[in-house]
Amino acid sequence: TGPLKSTDPNTSELPFQPGSLVRPLERKVTLRQVVSHSAKKNKTVSSRVPTKTLSSISVQASDDHFPASLVINPKKDKMLQTKVLHSQASVFSAATSVQQNLLSKNSSTMIKSTALKPDRGVVSTCQAKTHIVFLKTHKTASSTILNILYRFGDSRNLTFALPLSRHNQLFYPLYFAAPFVEGFRSKTVKGYDIMCNHMRFLASEVKKVMPQDSFYFSILRNPITMMESIFSYYKSIPSFNKVQNLDEFLTSPWQHYNASLTNNHYAKNLLTFDFGFNNNGNDSQRYTNMTIVMIEQKFHLILISEYFDESMILLKNALCWTLDDVVSFKLNSRSNKTRKELSPQAMEKIKQWNSLDWKIYMHFNATFWRRIDETMGRDEMKQEVARLQERRRQLMKTCLQEGGAVDPSQIKDTSLKPFQYGASVIQGYNLNPHLDPVTRKWCQSLITPELQYTVVLYDKQFPDLAAKLTATENRSSRDQARTNHSRNWESKKALTSQRRNNQYGPRNHVRVLYQKDLTNWTTPSSLQNVP
Repeated sequence: TGPLKSTDPNTSELPFQPGSLVRPLERKVTLRQVVSHSAKKNKTVSSRVPTKTLSSISVQASDDHFPASLVINPKKDKMLQTKVLHSQASVFSAATSVQQNLLSKNSSTMIKSTALKPDRGVVSTCQAKTHIVFLKTHKTASSTILNILYRFGDSRNLTFALPLSRHNQLFYPLYFAAPFVEGFRSKTVKGYDIMCNHMRFLASEVKKVMPQDSFYFSILRNPITMMESIFSYYKSIPSFNKVQNLDEFLTSPWQHYNASLTNNHYAKNLLTFDFGFNNNGNDSQRYTNMTIVMIEQKFHLILISEYFDESMILLKNALCWTLDDVVSFKLNSRSNKTRKELSPQAMEKIKQWNSLDWKIYMHFNATFWRRIDETMGRDEMKQEVARLQERRRQLMKTCLQEGGAVDPSQIKDTSLKPFQYGASVIQGYNLNPHLDPVTRKWCQSLITPELQYTVVLYDKQFPDLAAKLTATENRSSRDQARTNHSRNWESKKALTSQRRNNQYGPRNHVRVLYQKDLTNWTTPSSLQNVP
């Protein structure tokens, strides 16, 4: 048994999906099947359908295409069953007519591809969750999950708890505070649906912003490979900037690590820090157990980066989303050229150095698989993962020019180029140029980097504030350009005078004075332009 249609609360807001011009009516068990089965047995519907199912159908029908007067009722006779069949047939006929008309109008612009027809899978009886808190941890594939949440909320006009003034992080590494969210202090936003930017978690402050029924989840990564990625990406922090490689740091980490220096938290137990705990704390069994218990109390689901596809299936089921809601391309991912192999000795040193992270990871890695066994089983998980991977291959074939990720130097549209930082080479994508507008919009949302997408959503939610910020940035750019022009004019004037004196006038000691003056003019401007 099942509902008459998908319980997606946003169906009326999203009548169209990429690659399919009208959303098909979806049912797990149709009214025709229920009634015809009952007619064959010459019994009432109530003898074959549980009362719970009939009541659920009655509730949904009143808000659906079927009026409440046509809901199956065991007390009605076969005349009513006939009316239901006629009503259902008319609805299907109308939907088919609308779809045919739309297809005839748009057939000239649609590409010949089946990749972007919605893959919604089996219709579920649950209702999609839209109040979500995602603790975005560092170097754990969290940017890819952020894109999934951005796409879901953007397509349904949900409200994001975005950082102030177009910032990308909620004032990380400070503990999160509610006023860090745009619109909270000014009370210009009535309510928020999704919070997913980088923050140092503090549950009491998060609850001030997000609804009480919010779904909390996060993702962990094996601290060994995570440490290698952190060293590459955050090479400029004080703990790493004086060593040649990770092995040198691990040989004597306390010689290079100073917890009081800015940004050094990236170098030790970063997962523990992001969850709001003391990353320099005692790694005793008591403290570790307390940390794990508190995480389990606050979060409904903890995902594992090494099993990303399995994690997406668990997330899809927990949120009651569709396969297309969780399909993704890797974002903020390094090129293999910058990845370093770790020796067994280095791996053991990382376990000891990040012992808190390691114990937390091992615990939730076990609960991850236990959840799979208890909710769906390994065989069903394999089937779901295969569907997800096939869907990703279809989308990559349709959306991407090269069929996969490319180095930043090969990205043609600079607006889609990911932010480059540290010693890492962050890859991106090129869109297939032969896409229709609808398909292009959806494909572009799949590959838009984190920073650019955050700005897009901020400008959408806060157009007035965005206009003021843009005006301020433009004024600053004009002022900077004017300053640079003045400095350039002074430099040119000095150079002209120097050439004239070198050619016609003073001797060597005067030339030295001009060179000193020139140095005094140019050096300050050079230092001010250093990022």
